[in-house]
Amino acid sequence: SATMHFKMGKLRLTSAMLALVLLLATLGLAVPSINVSVQEIGVGSCDVVSPANWADVQITWNITDYSWGIWDLYEYTLNEVIINFSDSLPAGTTMYINVTIYGYNSNTGQYQSDSFTNFTVFTSGWSAGLPYIITNKDTQYSYYVSSFFGISPPEIVDIKIVLVGGSNNCTILPIYIEVQKIGVATLSFAPSGSGNVPIDVTERSGQDLRDYVINFTLGGDWSSLYPYVTDENGNRLYYWYFYDAASQKTWFWVKMNLSANQVNTIYLFYGNQSAYDATYFNPDKVFWFFDDFNGVTLNLSKWNIPALQNPSNYTVSNGLLELKGGQWLWTKQNFSGSFIIDLYANSLDSTAFPIFYVDSTNYGWAILLNTSLATWGATTYQLNNVTIRGFNLADGSWGAFYYPDGGSRSPIFGKDILITTLINVTSTQAEFYLYENGSLIATFTQGYSPEQSEPLGLGQWYEYNYTITGPRRNPQLTLSSIINTTSIYDWILVRPYIYPEPEVRVVGQTSGSYTFRIYFKP
Repeated sequence: SATMHFKMGKLRLTSAMLALVLLLATLGLAVPSINVSVQEIGVGSCDVVSPANWADVQITWNITDYSWGIWDLYEYTLNEVIINFSDSLPAGTTMYINVTIYGYNSNTGQYQSDSFTNFTVFTSGWSAGLPYIITNKDTQYSYYVSSFFGISPPEIVDIKIVLVGGSNNCTILPIYIEVQKIGVATLSFAPSGSGNVPIDVTERSGQDLRDYVINFTLGGDWSSLYPYVTDENGNRLYYWYFYDAASQKTWFWVKMNLSANQVNTIYLFYGNQSAYDATYFNPDKVFWFFDDFNGVTLNLSKWNIPALQNPSNYTVSNGLLELKGGQWLWTKQNFSGSFIIDLYANSLDSTAFPIFYVDSTNYGWAILLNTSLATWGATTYQLNNVTIRGFNLADGSWGAFYYPDGGSRSPIFGKDILITTLINVTSTQAEFYLYENGSLIATFTQGYSPEQSEPLGLGQWYEYNYTITGPRRNPQLTLSSIINTTSIYDWILVRPYIYPEPEVRVVGQTSGSYTFRIYFKP
């Protein structure tokens, strides 16, 4: 019998098909992954694979200093995009890259997103580990940075790469199939297969730290990859992670010991189900305090509520805590020294307030996130502010308030928001830093030192709307309505803090130095 040779044209991409692939990348690649399949012929199948498993992408900037006096002002202009591939690329491989940058554009004088794109054909191929450098010559990718004016450095929102080149050959006698390789990578993809990610943790306070909690972020959903963490000697470490579908990132927290002024390396393993041990995925072993509200009622072994309020009015359902206007609670556990509160809101409404300190007289210090409306004629003004307010846990009365020292900006209310409160206590004062989704909202410094050990809490107040009347030089503010607001929380945790914090560097993916590791699919 004659032998049949069937060649599927390397799953050949015509120019029209390639244009379609690039168009998908240009439009943002809204889907979380690309699935490509080849129908089985006879027995077995021939998989479509990527030309590379991953790539390290580094962004460099030309920085011009325009500072004068007390004003600091810098201009960051995109210089180079440097790419290192995990695998050698065969001759003829094509690459499309799209880098999305968000910052205060110095050309337009406003915050905006810009897309830097490049198309390359590797005529002679490209070696694994050999840097491929793309030089930018367009001044439109220039951004102002200033701590004085509160302008943050440009942020890399996403990096997308499409690779097409090489082929995956398989023989299913009497048929020979050749499938062209294609791969798509973004910051939101987690790796496939198995392996490990090294994380370098540098202790910077000059102290040996025991049971310290470090955290880092990786792109994509790692929850199905059976991740676990070890130290450099292979000893398992307690950890917890949370996948944020809104940002398509996974946040990890790991408890570990650190040697003073030393680099300590830990390893995040993934993709090996037989080596996975769920007992180390335990937030109660990691944090000083943790509650993910998994139950049907508020856990009164962890929380206090006002004596005049009924516990049944505090709604806990499907792993979420709902707080309505006029409800607040505080921990039975006390905390001392410096610490960090991480609080994830499934839905954050105006007038939410984390309470970071409660003294022995039940008088608390609350960071009030406040959004109210003031109407003057036909114009409505949004009154956004962040203040520290004194709060009496016994009767719900408000006391003295303090405005931020710096970093103040309007809080963002909505869904899927991480509120982080950092408290650094010294012998003479307490410093407070409030972050929302990693961005600084406000800083406060109070000239006192909290008591040795006190609880913390969480509350929700009412939104007040006002009507403004009278002349502009002497306006009259009249309360027009009170709105009962509601916030819903997924979890809260408390972890230690020391100044300066350890530096955490995920090898190949360090956003602070504009270096990222991205993974290809399929």
